[in-house]
Amino acid sequence: MATYQSHEASATSVSDTQRKLGRLMLPDDLTGKRVLDVGCNEGFFSALARERGASEVIGIDFVKENIDFARERYADRGVQFRHQSWGSLPEGPFDLVLWTSAMHYELDPRSVANAICDRLAPDGLFVLECGVIMQPGKEFVPVPRIADTRWYPSRDFLVDEILSRFSVRQVAQPEIAQGDFVPRSVFHCKKALPIVLLIRGQTGTGKSTVAERLKNSATKSISLDVFVSRMGTNRHPHNDFEKFVIEHYDPANLSKIYSGIDSANYTKQYVELLAAGIAKTDEVVIFEGFMTDAQCTAVANTLNGKAIVWDMQRSK
Repeated sequence: MATYQSHEASATSVSDTQRKLGRLMLPDDLTGKRVLDVGCNEGFFSALARERGASEVIGIDFVKENIDFARERYADRGVQFRHQSWGSLPEGPFDLVLWTSAMHYELDPRSVANAICDRLAPDGLFVLECGVIMQPGKEFVPVPRIADTRWYPSRDFLVDEILSRFSVRQVAQPEIAQGDFVPRSVFHCKKALPIVLLIRGQTGTGKSTVAERLKNSATKSISLDVFVSRMGTNRHPHNDFEKFVIEHYDPANLSKIYSGIDSANYTKQYVELLAAGIAKTDEVVIFEGFMTDAQCTAVANTLNGKAIVWDMQRSK
């Protein structure tokens, strides 16, 4: 009897596992990484992760026969095969999470994707292979198959809703799999980080106009002039930096404060105050105003791994 996965290159199976392996584009080197295989089926990809150096691999599947097969087939690989649903995932963080050929069995895929995001390491990779309905709108469509009827998302519903907490890149185009009528695509997903736009420049360069045009797409917009002015008129300074701003505050000439921050060695304190205004749940944050190159670099360094920073200046 043919297995579902092809555990040898020449073996007959329901799924063309070698073809799928090429489409998934998994990292070649997983040395020291923790891997979670959600819906691991007969364990091929879980065992492969160990072959590629993963220090710990957990494969889960709600079909007991699949787990029994995986445990027997790959008993010497050191993989933890668990008979369980994906309603309660193992504790992270994981450097790599797989969810392949299985999402159509879940009527609430967003909850599973969110659970995966919670357990994904900050720089971890989530590899999703799933059927996608190629039609406009945020649709969730029941599709009759040979054995049953399953629900499949449209691309908009998948990317905008199910994977809303991820940055998503499609790495394999739609392709029909045996026994299914909905083409499957492969997506590489990373935790979505806030995007910080530094719209900076001298007075009169049009930065305020750009910020105004973009503000409807932003979670929040922060004017550096307003930020500094509020600090400059504060009657209760909390540290030497705030005292410096108050002492040099001139509402008609804020540039001397901006330029003086670096020379007075307050760049770090200034940037940390700005960074404190960015939340994990922010999507796009705009900082608009004058900012020196040193301050811009400090923002990027302070937010490294916490946000994606874009430096936007007017070209000459």
